[in-house]
Amino acid sequence: MASADHLETMSQGVDIWNQWRKDNSDVKPDLREVDFHQGNFQHMDFHDCDLSRSNLRETNFDFANLTGSSLYRVDLCMASLCGARMQDVDLYGANLYTANLSEANLRYANLYKADLREAILYRANLQDAHLYEVDLRSAMAEEATFIGATLYLANLSKANLSRANLCMASLVSTTLYQTDLRGANFVNANLYKAILRQADLRGADLREAVLSLADLSDALLDNTNLAMTNLMGACLSGTKLGNTNLDAANLWDVDLTDVTIAHGASQQGLYGPPPAILRVSHGKKRLGQNPESAAPPHPRVNVHGLTFMG
Repeated sequence: MASADHLETMSQGVDIWNQWRKDNSDVKPDLREVDFHQGNFQHMDFHDCDLSRSNLRETNFDFANLTGSSLYRVDLCMASLCGARMQDVDLYGANLYTANLSEANLRYANLYKADLREAILYRANLQDAHLYEVDLRSAMAEEATFIGATLYLANLSKANLSRANLCMASLVSTTLYQTDLRGANFVNANLYKAILRQADLRGADLREAVLSLADLSDALLDNTNLAMTNLMGACLSGTKLGNTNLDAANLWDVDLTDVTIAHGASQQGLYGPPPAILRVSHGKKRLGQNPESAAPPHPRVNVHGLTFMG
């Protein structure tokens, strides 16, 4: 349970509380399981505090310092944390539904199984954050930073990540259904078995990303950079390609059924050892071994110099 002394000091306001924190830097305040509903904690210093299971609904933590604090299973629904310092914070199982975390610093934060549906993460820093199984459906994370973050089995359906930086992020088996990823940076990202159906990837940079066995059916890929991307076994059925750069991409066994290529698109330079061509297999167009060749199928075909020009 929370410490009565800590709660009394906190009730005296931001200046008294922050000064007490400075004078007692070795103390880790115990604020567990407290009802702080609609409290105003702007600019307050909560670093290394234990706020586990507290009711923080509709609270204001704008520009507060929560670095290293425990927010295990707290309720931050509709809370405001704009510009908050939240490095290394533990938000395991926290409820952040519709919370505003614009420009908050969540680097190295643990958000395992957190609920961030419809949350605002505009320009938030989630570099190297742990987002295992997090629910980010319909979240607004424009220009947010996810460099090196782990989003294994996360759900980002219908979220807005336009111009977000996901360089070197792990999105294995992540759901990105109808997600707005326009202009996003996925350089060296791992999207193995990711679901990107109907995603908007126009202008996105996926150079050297792993998209093997990913589902990109009906995705928008105009002006998308897929150079040196591993698309082995991926589904591109129904995708729209215009000025899409596939230079040196691995397109072995890719499903290209009903792909729309912009007028004047070029497939010059398509080759591989042995010859790689478009073929029909069980009603699906795929890139693979020439069926007329007597040579056995090559285990992988790296297609070089292939760029679709609009």
